[in-house]
Amino acid sequence: MGEALVQKILPIIAKMEWPIEEEATIHGSTSYEIGIEKIAGSQGNPKILSGALRIFQGSGSAPYAYGGAAAVLLAAARESDDSYTDNSLSAVMEWLEKAQSLAPDIVEINVIEGFVYIYGGNLENARLVLDYLHEAEMGNYYVYTAEAAYWRQMGDVEQTAVWTEKAAQRADTNPQRIRMRSQLADFYFKQNELDKALEAYKSGLAVDKENVSVWHKISIIYWKQKNIEECDRSNQMTLRLRPTHRPALKLQAALEKKKGESSKLGGFFGRK
Repeated sequence: MGEALVQKILPIIAKMEWPIEEEATIHGSTSYEIGIEKIAGSQGNPKILSGALRIFQGSGSAPYAYGGAAAVLLAAARESDDSYTDNSLSAVMEWLEKAQSLAPDIVEINVIEGFVYIYGGNLENARLVLDYLHEAEMGNYYVYTAEAAYWRQMGDVEQTAVWTEKAAQRADTNPQRIRMRSQLADFYFKQNELDKALEAYKSGLAVDKENVSVWHKISIIYWKQKNIEECDRSNQMTLRLRPTHRPALKLQAALEKKKGESSKLGGFFGRK
């Protein structure tokens, strides 16, 4: 992932046959939403991003197709440490500007510009873009997700929680709701607010009780809190849902070792 992946994608999209229709059509809008959701659940997986590109290519609407290409590049641009290079963000902006030149007033496309400024650390311009988008369309889910990202970048825990919850409430689908609450939980986790992270992950399970990723993250929190019993229970749920989940299998091995050590210790102190 990151700039290396962006550099692989750029020649591919340059050679693709994009729609010639310059109007923002209803079919284009629908295809764009489908593609954006595919990207949102991709975690940067190149195969999934490739599938999203094909959706945008088939949208029949150039502005939505170009906006989709920008969204794919933005998803690919994230480095392993969650940073973004200037080169990658410049590539995103090139394709975004193609879309904006044809349809300058589409909020779902323009929000990408907000993300570019947020991830590039240009928070002053990000604020200007977000304020403009709020005025253009109140209550837009995608703008709320960008607002949450803005406050995460600012390191403001309270505002991050407020806007993440707003986005979750505006979401149309369960995957969107789970994604927002997981992002909030991830943020809490990085801040070492483990109890808040746990609560946020559990709120995600209230929407989808069989979300493997959330169950595993809950297990990790219990492990850090040295709550072996709850960690084991959560990890067993992860493995029941996905028996080949490698991180869960690794955690299970660590749990077995920990339980074995506790058993030996208990036996030692129990001797008379």
